[in-house]
Amino acid sequence: KNCFYSKHPNDAADVIALQIAPETLINDKSVWGAIDLTNEALSLEEMKAYGVAEGDLVYSLGFPMNLVDIIKSPICRLGCISRIFDAFIRRKESPTFLVDAQTFPGNSGGPIIGKLENMSMKDFFKKEVKLIGILSAYIPYTTPLINAQTHRPSMILEENSGLTIVHPVDRIREVVDMEYHRIKNLTLPKNKSIPLIANEFDSKANEAQNDSRD
Repeated sequence: KNCFYSKHPNDAADVIALQIAPETLINDKSVWGAIDLTNEALSLEEMKAYGVAEGDLVYSLGFPMNLVDIIKSPICRLGCISRIFDAFIRRKESPTFLVDAQTFPGNSGGPIIGKLENMSMKDFFKKEVKLIGILSAYIPYTTPLINAQTHRPSMILEENSGLTIVHPVDRIREVVDMEYHRIKNLTLPKNKSIPLIANEFDSKANEAQNDSRD
């Protein structure tokens, strides 16, 4: 069966990579950009060396509760890193880390951007903030309702705890590398070239975006 994307081999890491044509996003009037995973992102090892710790501020981007405007600009929310020290210690075991940020359906798969002190999202384009992970899901808080007669749970209420699971950049880089080699190894007709992805995607994206502004 043909597969048009690459899935991370670790089932606990719900991260995939697929090729997207910049022209499609432009025609769909989406606000978009490309992140250089080499220079604009931090792995767990790089975050540890960079001094990232609990309490550091982060941005989450996404489309919670289907809040999509006509130009499809994402919702930006501010939070902080809740727990990451254990991920530094267990970084070879495909760990996750936690951020304290209210996230909802529509946020999953969105980027988590590390915010340096006294800086804002506009500084991302100055390369002064970094991608540190991809949002997975919030951790639910459950409350059982006990039947007064049977003294057994009759219903369980589930609420958003405010804590969100994040996969580190390590998983993103791994699956993007898989997708790059998947496409590179495709058998194509001689008159067709291999699609551009990974770092080559950035230059193609910039060209397409510049053309749209002319």
